[in-house]
Parts: sequence; C-alpha cells; structure tokens
Amino acid sequence: MPPSPTPLEPSPRVWSADLSTLDLGGVSVTFLPDGVHHVEPTKHYPDAPDGVWDEHPEVINDEGLLVMSIGGFLVRTGTHDVLVDLGFGPRTLDMTALTDGRIRGDMIGGAMLDSLAQMGLQPADIDAVVLSHLHLDHVGWLVDPQAPGQPTFPHAHYYLSETELEHWVNETDPVEPVKGVRGAPSTEQLAVIQGAARTVEEQTEILPGIVVVPTPGHTRGHVSVLVTGSSARALVIGDALHCPVELQHHGMTYSHDQDPVAATASRELVHAILSEHDTYFAGGHFPGRVFGRLTEGDSSHAHGLHYVAD
Repeated sequence: MPPSPTPLEPSPRVWSADLSTLDLGGVSVTFLPDGVHHVEPTKHYPDAPDGVWDEHPEVINDEGLLVMSIGGFLVRTGTHDVLVDLGFGPRTLDMTALTDGRIRGDMIGGAMLDSLAQMGLQPADIDAVVLSHLHLDHVGWLVDPQAPGQPTFPHAHYYLSETELEHWVNETDPVEPVKGVRGAPSTEQLAVIQGAARTVEEQTEILPGIVVVPTPGHTRGHVSVLVTGSSARALVIGDALHCPVELQHHGMTYSHDQDPVAATASRELVHAILSEHDTYFAGGHFPGRVFGRLTEGDSSHAHGLHYVAD
C-alpha cells in the first residue's frame, strides 16, 4: 500500500526538503537534495492573490523569501536506476551581492552525489537520466567537476524533449537571469547530452513504468515524468510548477516562463493528472516535503494538500 499522507503544518523555520522516499509498489521515487534556492515571491509571482504569502508561511522564511528546494529524483524500478533532473551542482550564487541588492536571494548546490551515496549508489550505477528542461538548476551535475568535459554519469542515456535540446543548441543569445550568470546550459553540458541523447516529442514510455509527459511553457520543450508502480503513481512535476501554493491557487503565473499561455495549459494538465486516483505529486522545488496528494478544496482553495510523512 502507498504511504498515508499527513498534513504539513506551517513552521516558523522553512527548510529545503530532506532525502525522502515514496514507495509506489515495486517502484520507488526518492528525492535527492542538492541545495536550496531563495527568491522574492512577489517578483516571481507578480499576479499572486493579495495576501497569499501571509496565508502560506510554510513556504516563506524569516527574511520574507520564498524557499525552493533544489535536487533531483531517483527512480528505482528493480531493473533500472534512473535520475530525473540533476540539481545545480557544486556552486553558489549570491544574487543579492551580484545585483547590489536589486534582487534578493541565492542559489546553492553541491549535495546531490552525497544524497545518491546515501541510497547506496554511485554515478556509474545510473543507467538513464531524464531532464525536464535545461535550466541551470536542473543540469548542474551533467559534467564531472573532477574531470572537465566528461559526464558525471558515464553509463547513462539522456532522455529529454527534442524541442528542448534543439532550442538550447541553437540559442545564440541566452537570457541572463542575473547579470553575468548564463541561464542556458554550457557548451560542455550540451556536448555530454548530445553524446548520449534519446529525444522524445510526444508522451512516451521511455522505460517500463516511466512515462515522459510534455508540459511546455516554462521552457519550450519542458516535460514532466509520470512514474507508475503496482499500487500508486507519482508525477515528477519539474518546473511546470515551482511552489505548492500553485496547487491551491490556480491561475498564478511565473515570471520566468518562456511561453506563459502554454505554461498555464500545462499547469492545468498537471492539476488534472494529480486529481486522478492514487496519484502523488513530486515537487522538486517544494520546501519541507516534496511528496503528497491533492485533497478536496474549499471556497478559497482549488485543492487542499496532504504531504507524505517520512
């Protein structure tokens, strides 16, 4: 049986999610922490409902910043060990310092391989990587930091949208989210992907029980990943949604989506999938806990949320 969901109570201390595992019945999904990202909520969600952040202290830290976990997911099927997204890697960005205080926040990575080791695995054990998209906080461990130009996961194939790969290969002037910080994958990272890429364009079962679901909008070729076991399913959302508040308040838009119209449609698809029987969410940027289910909403919320207790 899948684990019983329990509520996550608001806490004065908001944290990045710890390593945790969801058993789907013969298949497991584990969140592998890499680090944390802090951002100003009103700049990332400019049309959020009035008072929404006061209503949800469980996602805001004492400095008024939205907390986002950074990491990836390990899917273990019994025959395959698969990663979904690769975190930020061993680096730190102090956005407050880089912008002279114009933008408050930071992005910190570096823990993902330690998280993988806690599961008894080394990079050479991974036989596939699914990339939801190619933003910098999802491709951080593509290249081995100890061996420049070489893949961290030497035996892995890389599954991603053909549209996503083509976009970044042909991007000549990538947006810099912060001046001097490249928002696109590096030349080395693209070379690693291209050396072992298996691209998809439609909803596709890439391995038994692992289905890539197109959810474009945040980037042009963004995908989510639906993992199915014998007793339940989990949707690894990627960046189709960044914050659990979006599951409760439909219609919030994210300022860094490449195609806002497509992103809105993809969020509705995510809501629809998560409303189906025995389907859990796996939110890689959600703070505190990343696994849970939708429950019945009320007059102010499209859905309630119940999180899976460790």
